[in-house]
Amino acid sequence: MKKPFLLFISTALSICACAQNSPFRVGATAGMELSNWHTKNIEDFNYEDFKLKAGLKLGAIGEYAFNQYVALSPELVFTQRGYRVSDRRTTFGTSYDYTRTATVNYLQLPLNLVFNIPINADCKFIALAGGYGAFAFSGTLRKKAVAYDYVGGEQTSKQKEEITIGSSAENDLRAWDFGLNVGAGIEYLNAFAKLQYNFGLSNLAPKSENNATITNGNIGISVGYLFQF
Repeated sequence: MKKPFLLFISTALSICACAQNSPFRVGATAGMELSNWHTKNIEDFNYEDFKLKAGLKLGAIGEYAFNQYVALSPELVFTQRGYRVSDRRTTFGTSYDYTRTATVNYLQLPLNLVFNIPINADCKFIALAGGYGAFAFSGTLRKKAVAYDYVGGEQTSKQKEEITIGSSAENDLRAWDFGLNVGAGIEYLNAFAKLQYNFGLSNLAPKSENNATITNGNIGISVGYLFQF
């Protein structure tokens, strides 16, 4: 009776020891995206009016460690990007506050080279750099206008529109986006927190006669946990 039990304990300890020495780790990550658009030759768009738009980030992360200091880390995440822009105008004694908020849903695949700087046995500083590819599959544009005057008081109107994805002139936004990542963070006992910036290189504006350009700019704040594989 004791021999099978001791064999089971020995096998379990061996598996745990191998897992601890494995270069592979997988886990989950979640966080927040703060994004905007950089535009050129887009009618009614003024970059100075743009404000960061908050969105969700959620997905899976992996890591292969070449050694104690360098690793390769792919991710597969759902992200929400877009922009928020507001403006105030006055016409014939009536003030108007306009707000437009665009939310674009992406499936994104980042690939980063990770550099580890140990602080102590349990904690390390991480720096990362790499690139990403992303595919936009849906989006919405919300418009809100608030009018103020001395006669009618305050009046509010709201609209919600679909952002069409495609490369033709009739569409609002191209589907594919590519860019660069840089970031830093800290890891403690396989739990991590990271701050990243994504710099979009692809022109997201569909074909047009005035050479319009739209590129993504995004700050990502995320936490997660990695399991030894």
